[in-house]
Amino acid sequence: MSQTRTRAPRTRQEALRELMRMKERHARGTGGGRLRAAIFGINDGLVTNVSLVIGVAAAEPGRQVVILAGIAGLVAGAFSMAAGEFISMTVQREMFESQIALERLELEEDPEGERHEVAVIFRAKGLEPEEAERIADSVIAQPDAVGGLTARLGQRSAAFGALRALTIGAVTTGVTYVVGRIVGVAVT
Repeated sequence: MSQTRTRAPRTRQEALRELMRMKERHARGTGGGRLRAAIFGINDGLVTNVSLVIGVAAAEPGRQVVILAGIAGLVAGAFSMAAGEFISMTVQREMFESQIALERLELEEDPEGERHEVAVIFRAKGLEPEEAERIADSVIAQPDAVGGLTARLGQRSAAFGALRALTIGAVTTGVTYVVGRIVGVAVT
């Protein structure tokens, strides 16, 4: 933590602002979501299938062969997209595990800074400053039981939000990929 503060923010609004800053610092690069996945799915499904079908159709093998090539492309693409999402989700999980390890290290190196983060998290959730401080003191006094609590309380929501987004992204990508493929086959 670059700067150590010793007291929790006095107002909930201050705590929410500081919590957002903390989450941004801890969750860099965890973007994603449905719109991005939908765009990739439609783009991959439509562009690759139209390209495949046009390429096969140019050889003039007959309508059934063109349709079969489009369906084969759909199946191959769906498996490819599923594998890509699986790898993406695995990497995201590993990033989260790394984040917890970093929080544990920060707890060892700067327990007061981590105590402050815990106080900010609870203050942002609506606890009174004194209660947030009391909980933070109690939590930091038990580092073995805590094991990266700030990652789990404050940043875990961002990390699990990213994992949820990846799951939604996987489904969205798969569905829109198939839609794009079907449109590609139907148009040609």
